[in-house]
Amino acid sequence: MVILDDCSHHLWTFPLRLKSDTFSTLANFFVHVTTQYGATIKAVQCDNGREFDNSSARTFFLTHGAHLRMSCPYTSSQNGKAERVIRSTNDIIRSLLFQASMPPSYWVEALGVATYLRNILPTKTLGFATLHSALHRVPPTYDHLRVFGCACYPTSLPQPLTSLRRVLHSVFFSATPLTTRDTAALTVPPIESSSLVMCPLTRARFPLLSRLVLPVRPTSSSWMMLLLT
Repeated sequence: MVILDDCSHHLWTFPLRLKSDTFSTLANFFVHVTTQYGATIKAVQCDNGREFDNSSARTFFLTHGAHLRMSCPYTSSQNGKAERVIRSTNDIIRSLLFQASMPPSYWVEALGVATYLRNILPTKTLGFATLHSALHRVPPTYDHLRVFGCACYPTSLPQPLTSLRRVLHSVFFSATPLTTRDTAALTVPPIESSSLVMCPLTRARFPLLSRLVLPVRPTSSSWMMLLLT
């Protein structure tokens, strides 16, 4: 599910296993906006998906005083801003996966990185300001960014250390998550409570470069546009 703020153009993405998870995700997002930003969602504009047009969703919007606006069927021109955001995000996901030679099964990790990058990059729509600064009123930082899909080495320091024990482990790939400044990595096998050591000589080395990557086919995405005050 893609959520777009109509004022700051800030983007949130939520991978859903089932469309029935839309309502619970949306309810949690309402609470998140109220707690983190002290704002109230006044209106929700969405496509003609049945996950938004049901008794539970309409009751929720009425309870929170939010107007529900739905586009007409088969009129993508009414959804211009959201459709462009989905297209741009899909392009970034493809670029990340192709560069790292990663299979499409890692689209969720690529989606998180694509959303994060889009929010911290300057945009001509806001006078070359960033979406992050428009929402949080502070400029973003870039020193914590890492190359998506590159090789890195996590250390298992929380475990007891010995002079002969292996400290560094090879990893599958690394990514920058949305909510922290740390770098997340998938290891084989998984390592719990590990910290990452980024080696400068291996930042441009992609472990999956020799594997064949199939094109990522875009799927229909549910979207909505929010008006915050």
